[in-house]
Amino acid sequence: AQLKALLVSRFGLRETEFVHAESGRSLSNVQLLARVESELGAAGLVTKVVKQVQSLRVDADHKVLEADIEAKGSSRQFAALCTATAEALENLAAILDPANQGAAKP
Repeated sequence: AQLKALLVSRFGLRETEFVHAESGRSLSNVQLLARVESELGAAGLVTKVVKQVQSLRVDADHKVLEADIEAKGSSRQFAALCTATAEALENLAAILDPANQGAAKP
């Protein structure tokens, strides 16, 4: 709801733009976040990391079903994704807050 409110209030989008043209289904939160990023000129800033987490979650679901599971440094990978997520969200917040425009990292 907050992503939609931001898209309406800051970028002037209409509710009809929150529905997938072909399926008629409402856009997911990740799709709405991608739209916010796009409107800010920061495409993929946060959604790139979110999609990595989604992919790893699907892989983990499949590995639970497999008999032979290899440890691949999951803790380190998870920590790295958490760090990347925090940095991406900080950069997005800096872009959204005009007082902190220069705070975004490249």
